[in-house]
Amino acid sequence: MNVLDHFSIPYKGLKIGIHHFKFEVDTPFFETFEKAYVTAGNLIGLLELDKRSDLAIASLNIKGEVYVPCDRCLDQLDYPIDGDFKLHIKFSKVEEEQDEVIFIDPDSSHINFAKFVYDSICLSVPLVKYHEYEDDCNPEIIKKLNESRPTSKVESGWNILDGLNLKED
Repeated sequence: MNVLDHFSIPYKGLKIGIHHFKFEVDTPFFETFEKAYVTAGNLIGLLELDKRSDLAIASLNIKGEVYVPCDRCLDQLDYPIDGDFKLHIKFSKVEEEQDEVIFIDPDSSHINFAKFVYDSICLSVPLVKYHEYEDDCNPEIIKKLNESRPTSKVESGWNILDGLNLKED
């Protein structure tokens, strides 16, 4: 059985109203995505699906940790994730996606939320991620970074203005 099949909900059989689903997201889930931004983690996704006659609204709450490299020392960083996301599901013969809206075929019996869960997790991870305290980083890497910092002032054409006094007496 495919890992992503657990994220498929039998939409046709659901009655109109609110339905709740729980997804466990772990490393095998992330491994199914090519060139994944996040490659490992341990999270719980709670999905509330409000089925209506003409559309459905999915509200997703994701909590847990993803394991990403620290941008400062490249060691593993356990980054906490806690986010809420919404997705509107509309019906159309032409399947397409827009921001926070997907269109599915009205004859579809299942809706797979794996991509929505993955995208929500990726959006929760900041562009720059590093250990909160530099002391938690790999000491060897921090030492090499400190050694490679330039000690002299960078030469620039603007340095000539450093001694200029523009105050009127």
